[in-house]
Amino acid sequence: MDDDVLKRIGVLSKFITDEKKARIEKVLSFRTNYLTFVLEDIFQSQNASATIRTGEILGLSDVHVIEKKNKYTLNPDITLGSSQWINLNKYKNSKLAIDRLRSDGYKIVATSLNEKSINLENFPINNKMAIFFGTELTGLSVEVLEVADLYVKIPMYGFTQSYNISVAVSIVMYSLLIRLRKSGIDYLLNEVEKSNLRLKYYRQVVKNYQFIENLINS
Repeated sequence: MDDDVLKRIGVLSKFITDEKKARIEKVLSFRTNYLTFVLEDIFQSQNASATIRTGEILGLSDVHVIEKKNKYTLNPDITLGSSQWINLNKYKNSKLAIDRLRSDGYKIVATSLNEKSINLENFPINNKMAIFFGTELTGLSVEVLEVADLYVKIPMYGFTQSYNISVAVSIVMYSLLIRLRKSGIDYLLNEVEKSNLRLKYYRQVVKNYQFIENLINS
């Protein structure tokens, strides 16, 4: 474990109430990077912002946004501060996101209604997963669909053949996380990952944290 990270945590902890530290520890105990999601070129900021909020509430440590034509714009009225508690990773194109996630050990999972798609309730959870979501109108790009390792779909029983993107993310991520919690799979953050995230959270809580941390080296 990084001694410098631990030292900074120790210094900042003096400026945080016991109640706030207990709250942070409770949140950290549920955080996971075993599962994440990727938004590909979502053009409606309110939908993208709603998914970020969902990811944080469900316990994800990271989410990913691909900005091809459409830049992700934070809508604070929808995120309600959730963006400060989650790592938001941005990419200029889908290949960069896929390469990064594969190198981190993730299976690339595309949400799609093609013949290879597995129903959500039967989807395997024995590997780290990065679930890709496209726009409601056009879905995911061919670039993602052609290289995905697996495909997942949410069963639909009405006339309409697409969910709102924020609803789709909520359904998929909640379903997979509930199964992971019951599975016995070691899907939560390890101690090193928790420490790094703890420092991030402490920095969010402590005003002028940079000045305080600079005193460590003075």
